[in-house]
Amino acid sequence: MVQPLYERSDDFAAHLTIDPEGELVWHGVRQILNVGHSYRGSSSPTPQLMQRLDRAEYRACVEAVARAAAAEGYHGPLSVDSMTTASGELIPVLEVNARLSPGMIAQQLGVRLRLAFVRVGGDDYFERLVHLLDDAGRLATSGRDGILPLAASTLVPPRGWLFYAVFGEADAELGEITETLSGH
Repeated sequence: MVQPLYERSDDFAAHLTIDPEGELVWHGVRQILNVGHSYRGSSSPTPQLMQRLDRAEYRACVEAVARAAAAEGYHGPLSVDSMTTASGELIPVLEVNARLSPGMIAQQLGVRLRLAFVRVGGDDYFERLVHLLDDAGRLATSGRDGILPLAASTLVPPRGWLFYAVFGEADAELGEITETLSGH
């Protein structure tokens, strides 16, 4: 499939689940942070974006896509990637993901979810990261705001990808902590 290359303004996605009977469960919309063409995180959409989507009947469009998927026999998680362009155009259906996406996970957890590029130092990186976050009082535990590492790609030196949830406003500190871990 080939599509036009749009000059991006806002990236966002709608998240639904289609149950085995074909009924739709609407989970909501997440603002998406993309770098280039790669997902880097998500957060709650701005009120201005939601007002625009309401005026454009965006939800009805997304639900029509989900009903078409259900009619073909699909059930499970469904995310519809969308965007607005620099010229102000709304692109309601950019891509359809029939899977549990990181944005949907964040939607259901009610957190900001991030994907960070990290420099990795050593085989026990993930364990050391958790301990450093805990020692710094920035590990999200027992209702405490902070950073909760969720998963990582193969963390093979010199680099890897780390998914983490942010509770509160803690993610600014992750860069400093990961630099300490990598020895930079």
